[in-house]
Amino acid sequence: MTVSPLALAELGFNYQEEDSVRPWAAVLVDLPKNEGVYTYAIPPDLTVQDGDIVAVPFGNQQLGGIVVGCLTKLPPDLPPEKIKPIQDVIVSGFFAPHYWRLLHWLAEYYCTELITVIRMALPPGLLQRSQRRIKLNGDRLPSDWPLFLSQPSHQGARQILTLLQSSKEGDYSYRYLRQKVPGLTKALRNLLKRQWVESYLEPPKAVRPQLPKMVTLLNFDPGAKLTELQARSLTVLKNQGGNVVNGFTQSSALFRLHHSILGKKGASGDRRTGKITAFPGTGG
Repeated sequence: MTVSPLALAELGFNYQEEDSVRPWAAVLVDLPKNEGVYTYAIPPDLTVQDGDIVAVPFGNQQLGGIVVGCLTKLPPDLPPEKIKPIQDVIVSGFFAPHYWRLLHWLAEYYCTELITVIRMALPPGLLQRSQRRIKLNGDRLPSDWPLFLSQPSHQGARQILTLLQSSKEGDYSYRYLRQKVPGLTKALRNLLKRQWVESYLEPPKAVRPQLPKMVTLLNFDPGAKLTELQARSLTVLKNQGGNVVNGFTQSSALFRLHHSILGKKGASGDRRTGKITAFPGTGG
């Protein structure tokens, strides 16, 4: 199915897909509370395409955004001199070409804005929670690369490659490199054009839930010989519906007390669930 160009009507921009000069870009900026689409200038030395993740200035901070369209014409009420430039391309082609075409098709098929479809395709806060990293592209890095970067103007690029080669994984966070290499942006852009390094986003690691420990009353024997403390602990346990959960139905201190008292009468545990089952009617 052929996908025709889609106008970004909500922006009032003239969106073109032809290979003409397109000095501006519409960027969906990842704001903390409310995403929005803003116009940025494309620097002459930077190649920007639809679907790229870029770093853009926003107020006094730098934010991430995704390019949703390149522009050939601005609205008459938006002076070109007031438009800030894109600072850098973080990831080129974040959306694969076929997926990008699919987003266009969905927007046209459901008669909705492309921006709306892209918002649905991006996990909320993805760019804020992800970490930009730089990786050495060993397959493309020539062994005599120091000769190519021997001039003083390439000092930053040499520092980047030296640091990456010293890393066990050939990989460092962008934040770390920015602390170590003065003028990182320009030097890194040089290496990215040569394809000697790769820039990518590392998504946040999945957080494993903390499983609370729980004491559960089973097989209660009214005739069992219990100490006074054990009897009181069992009374509390029965009043809690047969379960005591650490930090929820009981404080940690009280939970440890019940666990210690009842555990002397026999207990079994499940490491996967953190559940400890007490059998107060067994043992001596």
